[in-house]
Amino acid sequence: MGGNQVKWIRRSLANTLSFFIAIILLVVFCIIGLSSFSFMTQTVKMNLLEKTYIQSESISKDVANIFENAQLYTKQMALNPDITAYLKTVKTREAIRSSPYYTDVYDYLIKIKESNTVHFLAWVANEQANFYLDSSGVAPDADYEVTKRPWYTVAINSSTVAFTPPYVEWETRKTVISSILALREGAEVYGFVVVDIMLDSIPEIFKNVALSEADKSFLVTHEGEYIYHENPDQVMNASLYDETDPLNAYVDSIFSPKQELVPILYEGKSYYLMSYSMDNNKWQVITLLDRASINAALYGIYFWIVFLMVIAFMLAVGSIHLMVRRHTKPYKLLVAFAGDIASGDYSKNIPQSHLNREDEMGAICNSFQSIITTFRNENVVLEEKIREKNKELEQQYQYIIQTEKAASLGNLVAGVAHEINTPLGVGISTASHIELLNKKNLKLIELGKMTKADLIEYFESIGEATYLLSNNLNRAAELVKSFKKIAVNQSNEVRVNFNLKETIEDVILSLRGVYKRQQHRIRLKCDEEIELNSFPGAYSQIMTNLIMNSIEHGFKDRMNGLIQIECQLKPEVLILIYEDNGRGIEREHMKKIFEPFFTTNRQNGNSGLGMNVIYNIITQSLLGKITLESKVDQYTRFVIEIPLNTLSLIYEEEPPLL
Repeated sequence: MGGNQVKWIRRSLANTLSFFIAIILLVVFCIIGLSSFSFMTQTVKMNLLEKTYIQSESISKDVANIFENAQLYTKQMALNPDITAYLKTVKTREAIRSSPYYTDVYDYLIKIKESNTVHFLAWVANEQANFYLDSSGVAPDADYEVTKRPWYTVAINSSTVAFTPPYVEWETRKTVISSILALREGAEVYGFVVVDIMLDSIPEIFKNVALSEADKSFLVTHEGEYIYHENPDQVMNASLYDETDPLNAYVDSIFSPKQELVPILYEGKSYYLMSYSMDNNKWQVITLLDRASINAALYGIYFWIVFLMVIAFMLAVGSIHLMVRRHTKPYKLLVAFAGDIASGDYSKNIPQSHLNREDEMGAICNSFQSIITTFRNENVVLEEKIREKNKELEQQYQYIIQTEKAASLGNLVAGVAHEINTPLGVGISTASHIELLNKKNLKLIELGKMTKADLIEYFESIGEATYLLSNNLNRAAELVKSFKKIAVNQSNEVRVNFNLKETIEDVILSLRGVYKRQQHRIRLKCDEEIELNSFPGAYSQIMTNLIMNSIEHGFKDRMNGLIQIECQLKPEVLILIYEDNGRGIEREHMKKIFEPFFTTNRQNGNSGLGMNVIYNIITQSLLGKITLESKVDQYTRFVIEIPLNTLSLIYEEEPPLL
């Protein structure tokens, strides 16, 4: 089952219930179908067995009628006085046609033959004259010997009418069976009366009662000889007991008293074999039913049964699905209402028709409506409390933001103070040195010991000291000027024109004392002509927080860190790329880096607002965006995009190390 089908089933309760009911129905229908097929197969087999039995019985009766008629006519011939007198008085071959009884006997033989179409011949014979006379008026020649004929022993050994095995008739060479009776006077046999049955009449019997053209029928004697075969050449020339015969392997089934259909292979095709024993002479009627045609008919019926079952299954599933959807429709409504409640919408009410239901669904709907009403009432109170708390939180947040800005400014103050200490210390030392020089040379002048060399040395020393003092005082003045500019920018939120590179350099210069302690370096690549009309304090705040974040987190417990800042001015957008080669940020922390109060260094007093302040300045004050890229122990890169209207050139030279 595909993923889409599983989703469809799970999409609603109606689909789920319908699916499982459909599965149950499918199992039931399959069981019914298999049971029906098994029952139908057994029924068809029983019907075939019954029809085949009736067919075989009909063949048996038809053959039995032939034999009974032949037997009856044989008895009638034995009771005819002309025939008995004829057989008693004919002693030689010359007397066959000269006997006064000849005409009456011959006429009677003709009547018997014509009385039934299956009668081949009616004839009489006696051993004394060694002759026979048949209904065709034929009498044998001198070579004919009664005692050597196949019927002779059968007749002599029977006191009643007997049937001979099939044999070849003397004159016509046709295969016949004779109904024969030996006429006796006392212990002496004086003649024979016979009615021949031609086996050529038997195929017509089989054709008249055949169930299907694809079926096959056979008639065999108890000794296995074929009396009837679909191939006439096999009649009286083949036997079931021949190992080469196709039915030889099924002899036991053929002569079994059980009436059953036995599946067999005959000449490469599948058949059902059924055998029927004829009571009068123990011959076997063998019927082979074509299994292919039976199966075709069977599968045809089963196809329609399956087709009707599929239609019934589809109608049942469709009806069940519609009924289930109708009864589970309120569930969808409750799901929608739950979604509205989750989104804060408590204005909707469940339809009255669902509330009036008396089943479990009605109880659920009423409970849900009570929940909605309770939520609605509580929401009003909750919204008021939220408004009050939001005001308090906003005030606290603004206070924390100001504190964070003050902390940022404090970092600048600390850095500037450290940087100013050096030039001021040098200036004080230089001033003291100048004072000592003045005292020393004044004393020489007072004593009159001032030489030209001393004067020249004095002026050279004063010049060097003055230069050193001026240089360090100018350096201190620049630091104070940068700090003053940053402090003014951060406290003044007025939009002004300013040079971007100078603003960033002021921040870097102000923080020199912080990052140079650990020998970190900052490389700035920015075009000197980028002039912006914006909020310089915002840019100062951004750069201050980023640099301090790198020093406190990225370069924690590390020396010789490198920070690279690049400014790119493109049409309508200013791109600031800030990157350090510090510790990097773990993946699970990257999603939270801009959240307020998130920090991994809270034990050292960090508030977790530095990056949040940056994010708010960029997205709210400057209407830009900031993205973060980082790999642990490799780098951290912030890309800041700020929409602008000012165009400028990009600084292409290698930026200096500050």
